[in-house]
Amino acid sequence: MTTATPDIILFAPLFAQTCAKQLIPLINEFKWIKKWNNKIERKQMNNQLTIEAKININAPTEKVWEALVNPMMTKKYMFGCEVVSRFEIGSPILWKGFMDEKEVIFVKGSIAAIEPGKHLAYTTIDPNSDIEDIPENYVTVTYDLVNENGQTVLSVTNGDFATVANGEQRYNDTTSGGGWDSILVAIKNLVERSDK
Repeated sequence: MTTATPDIILFAPLFAQTCAKQLIPLINEFKWIKKWNNKIERKQMNNQLTIEAKININAPTEKVWEALVNPMMTKKYMFGCEVVSRFEIGSPILWKGFMDEKEVIFVKGSIAAIEPGKHLAYTTIDPNSDIEDIPENYVTVTYDLVNENGQTVLSVTNGDFATVANGEQRYNDTTSGGGWDSILVAIKNLVERSDK
């Protein structure tokens, strides 16, 4: 049995391999997904390879938003990687981490849409893969936050993998073994602990 597989990664297999040290604690906590499974909704969109997931978080939307855009917080749930961006439409977004004591950009893209505290959409590609770095090969990640009775409903959409190079494999790497579910549970745990 290997210590980490690309199955629980939302971005690309290289991301899993290079962040393996950060993944081991997440894999050990993967049992939380079963505990929280009844609070996570997920579905595959018809005729597309698009992932949609959502979770209820017992915290105000401001706290959840902070977890999505604060590099020190993303580092705690995104496999040791920090998000770097100005968070303005068109600005770059990078997911940086360390491998062999060297800083590496594991994922890059740009901000497609933003409404602070409510909505964020950005494109992504693995710059370390052999996939051609052209706009047609980027997928989009979208976060939507809704206040519902004092809780935040965090919804994530990721895709459309059907329209990009190596899309089916990228989709399978994203959905297998936890994918967005494990990340949403980690965000929920982080935000609810910090909100106390």
